[in-house]
Formats: sequence, C-alpha cells, structure tokens
Amino acid sequence: MTQPETHVHADPLRRWTEQILLAKGTPARDAERTTEVMIKADLRGVDTHGVFVCVQPYLDRIDQVRPDLQEINLEPNLQILKDQGAALLLDGDWGFGQVAAWEAMELAIERARSHGIGMVSVTRSTHLGMCAYYPLMAVDQDMIGITMTNTTPAAVPSFGRKARLGTNPMSLAAPAGKHPPFELDMATTVVSGGKVYLSHLAGKKMPEGWMVDEKGDPLTDATVGLQSGSHLPLGGAGLLHGGHKGYGLGLVVEILCGVLAGGNIGPRIVAGENYHWVAAIDVSAFQPAARFKAMMDDLIDTLHRTPTVAGHDRVLIPGELEHRTYEHRIRHGIPVSPAVLPWIEETSRKFGIDPPL
Repeated sequence: MTQPETHVHADPLRRWTEQILLAKGTPARDAERTTEVMIKADLRGVDTHGVFVCVQPYLDRIDQVRPDLQEINLEPNLQILKDQGAALLLDGDWGFGQVAAWEAMELAIERARSHGIGMVSVTRSTHLGMCAYYPLMAVDQDMIGITMTNTTPAAVPSFGRKARLGTNPMSLAAPAGKHPPFELDMATTVVSGGKVYLSHLAGKKMPEGWMVDEKGDPLTDATVGLQSGSHLPLGGAGLLHGGHKGYGLGLVVEILCGVLAGGNIGPRIVAGENYHWVAAIDVSAFQPAARFKAMMDDLIDTLHRTPTVAGHDRVLIPGELEHRTYEHRIRHGIPVSPAVLPWIEETSRKFGIDPPL
C-alpha cells in the first residue's frame, strides 16, 4: 500500500530549521540566512539543495564527525582581503557558504551601482546551497546576477575514469517585465550530487548516463554511486553528445572560483570546502532598465510562440518551472519523502523542538 504523501508549509519548516542551527550555536543572522536559502530551494522544487538534504551534512560538518570534513566555523570573521573597486576578494573564514555568498552578492550589487559591474571572489568558504538564490538578489535590484562555485571532486573529465572536478554549478538570472525573470541554475555535470542522493533515499535506480564506476562503465545503483561512483560531465561520456563541452564548463567554474580566489582546485578540495565567484551587472549602465525588461519580455514571448513537438504545449524558459513550483508549494506545502520522516522525528527529539509537520 502506497504511503500518502506528507507536506510541510514553509513557515513551520523555516522555524524548525532555524531552531536547530541556533541550538548548535549559529549566530541568529547566519542561521536566518542559511535557512532562507534552503527554504527557497525547497519552494522552487530544487529539493537537492533543500532542508532535508542539506541540514544533516551541515550538522556533521559543525561537529566534524570525520577528519576529512572541512569544519563549519560558527563564528566566521568575514573580511575583504582585496578591494579594487569593482573587484573584491572576500574571506569566508570557513563559515556557512550561504552567509559568505549572501555577503558577496550584496557587495557585488553595491559596487555595480557605482561601476556598472561588481565581482567578488570568495575564498575559504563552504557549501552555499542553491546557486540561483544569489543571482535573484541582483534581479531584485534590476541587475543581472551570476554565481558559480567549485565543489569536491566528483566528476571525471572527458576520457578520464577518475574524478577530478566537482559538479561545479553555475547560475545566471536576468530581470524581465511582465514575465518572471530568466533563471538558469545548472550543474556542469549531467545531474547534481543531490539527485543521486535523492535516488538513494527513494531506493530507485539512476538512469544510465548519470554516473560511471571506477572502470568508467555506466553505473545505475545510486548507493554505489554515492560511495564510489563518478559523475559524467554535461553531455555525457566522449564527444558524441558534447561531453567535452560540459567538461569545459566545469573548468570555467574551477578557474573563476578556485584559481582566481587563490584557494584550492577540484582534485585537492576536501568535503565541505568550496570557493565561489559572484557578479552583478547593472543593466542601466548599458540601457534603461525598462527597455531591457521590455526586450526580455519580447525574447521570452518569441520563445513561447515556438512550434512544439508532440506532447508539449509550450516552450519554456529556464526558471519557469521553478517559478510555477514556488507558486504551488507556497499554497500547498513542500512534499516530504517518507524516507526522511524518521530523521525529522529523531532530530526533533534530539533538539527538544516540535517537528514541523
């Protein structure tokens, strides 16, 4: 018999998550910002970067349960190490990546107002959650926003069979007028690591083409994938479907994040260690914001009018599905996998707080 689906609304889940982080000693503002990024991911359907996937690994890193984990510093001293006006280097001091990336984007937006563009490289940071959160901060200011981050080695380069780069996500968002903003948020691998984890939780096989084993052969067992598998670059193995392009994009992220920050690079990054790069572009430095948004609307309308293949009623733009999911989940709640219900109950008892369900 199929278990009925459980849903939780954003506000109780937000309070519950903040209470956990506060109980571990996280400063109030840092707990609020870190939680907000996770809740926004859950509301947008980016479950791979939401509360139920991210909180436990964060707790493990706070407690440094393994020697190969980069511990999260609960009292980071964020400092600007270099300031060239439109370009800055920010030290995240191993705090929550959400806190460092949020600060970095605020700095980028501030500098873009003065210089037309602001770019911030972040060194010594940790997992920043859903990449799209930060470009959307720029969109709220009528700017284009960009965020990238390198990650623990998880993906093979083209023709390789040992992981050398991370899933290395990138995101770009741009404002529109009558339409929701354009919001591209993607791993430079076929899928993010979170999707493999969700397949593992659900006890499902992965589609062939997501990962390979240690010999470079296709891997469909998600549990084995988490333990010893490697991701394929976007486009898959070899050249036929453009795997070399996904590999190249992963290297772009590596250069702008790890190398530019003078931090660390994919092959040597330990679990929990990340470097970021964010940028904000003030569209009014090029043309009036209203004209830019009108042109974006025209572009989106043109795409929407594209003739479609059988089974699809309209061409979509990146971010459109996430916007629809957000509107639905705000009203009806965030679905909760049956696999995480015991963890929610156990965590609630551990911290002496009421479960959010």
